Amino acid sequence: MFALFSDLLAAPAAAGPNPIMNQIALFGVIFLIFYFLVLRPQSKKAKDHRGMLESLQKGDAVITASGIYGVIAKKPEEGKGYLFVEIAEKATIKIQKSQVSELAKEPKAEKKKEIDKKDSK
Repeated sequence: MFALFSDLLAAPAAAGPNPIMNQIALFGVIFLIFYFLVLRPQSKKAKDHRGMLESLQKGDAVITASGIYGVIAKKPEEGKGYLFVEIAEKATIKIQKSQVSELAKEPKAEKKKEIDKKDSK
């Protein structure tokens, strides 16, 4: 392994006065690109998801990671890793909080009535 370093130091200066510094700078640029394109957006998305999980309340419509749509039946307890989601009338399931992928946008009752009136005509 140390022989590799001595070979690198003895290499001809084809890319400028110090090719090792050029390689280190190239790796630094590659890391910065990787950070701004992959790591930073991923950590921001994870932070937003944690904030959404902390703000869950009883009555919120949610969609789980497996695609199940439901309404939170009981207020989530602090420190508990699960919550109860009502997926149908008198059908409640217990899921992990981390499996809630997003809050569902449920149409308001007034809009729902308007849609029903239009469908009945």
